[in-house]
Amino acid sequence: MIYRFLRNTLTVAAIFIAVAMTAVSCSDDDEPAPPATPGGEAPGQELPTDSILGAFTFDGDSIPIVTANFSETSAGSDSEGYYTFEFSPQSPDSVPTTRLVISIRKYWGDGKEHAVGGLDLFHNDDYMIVYEDPAHYYSQYRKPQGGSFRITVPTDRNGWFSVQADVQLADGKPLAVEYEGTFNVVTE
Repeated sequence: MIYRFLRNTLTVAAIFIAVAMTAVSCSDDDEPAPPATPGGEAPGQELPTDSILGAFTFDGDSIPIVTANFSETSAGSDSEGYYTFEFSPQSPDSVPTTRLVISIRKYWGDGKEHAVGGLDLFHNDDYMIVYEDPAHYYSQYRKPQGGSFRITVPTDRNGWFSVQADVQLADGKPLAVEYEGTFNVVTE
């Protein structure tokens, strides 16, 4: 019985050593690969600096903005239409796996600060926030705990936009964007 126990123990130890030697001998790099960020890039990988338009933050992580799209609904009056802003770390020709979408009624795009859940942006039909990455999804139906928007839309739609949002999502995670610049104007 002791002989069988020793034989099994030595067999297991030999297999463990063989596996460990294989893993060590096959690796040219002693450092493990860095974990991926929500934008899909490893921390050591950077996008070309001329393609980064800005950044937004989710739960303390800074996510670069490579694509910034703007659209507005053309149906109805200003009180019925929406301005929609989409930010993504992916290039415009790829399908976004990480994105932040903010949509507000047109009359809230006046450059003034409006509180989420306050007298201004009380109902979810006044605004919409969607955040998604490979590990998280916050739909437009998950009401944020609080925060505010300040959005300015130029009259010619090809000028300088300003989008500032700082909100606490439904589970308390912070989400913020401060973007000033132009957008790809998408027609609906």
